[in-house]
Amino acid sequence: MTASLLTVLLQLLKALVQVLLFASIASAQNNLVEEHIHDMAAAMDLSDWEADPRLFLFTSLTAGSSHIITATSRLETILKANRIPFQAIDTATEEKARKLWGRRAGKRKLPGLVKEGYVVGVRTASLGHEGL
Repeated sequence: MTASLLTVLLQLLKALVQVLLFASIASAQNNLVEEHIHDMAAAMDLSDWEADPRLFLFTSLTAGSSHIITATSRLETILKANRIPFQAIDTATEEKARKLWGRRAGKRKLPGLVKEGYVVGVRTASLGHEGL
C-alpha cells in the first residue's frame, strides 16, 4: 500500500474510534438519566409516607422467621399497653412499604416503627423493648 492510502485508512480508523467513543458516552449518559428519573420516581413514592402522620409497625409475616413474628407481637403488645395508635404493615405485600424500608432502614431488620417516612425504632434482640 502507498503511504497516502495508509494515511487515509488511519484517519478513517481514528474517526471510527471517535464515533464509537461518542456513542458509548451518549449511551452511558442516557443510562444515567434513566436511573436518575427512576430514583426521582421512587423518591416521589416515599412522599406519601412522609405526609402520613400515623405510626406504622413494619413487619414481614411471610419471612419464614419466627423471631420476626415474636418481635412483632411484642411490639404490638407494648404499643397497645401504652395506648399508642398504630397500623401494622406487611412489607411482603406492600411494595411501597418495602421500598421505604429498603431506603430508610439501612442495615436494621424488621420489625420496626415508621413515622412520617422515617424509621423511628426497631426492636433489638439483646435489648428487648428498650431498643426502641
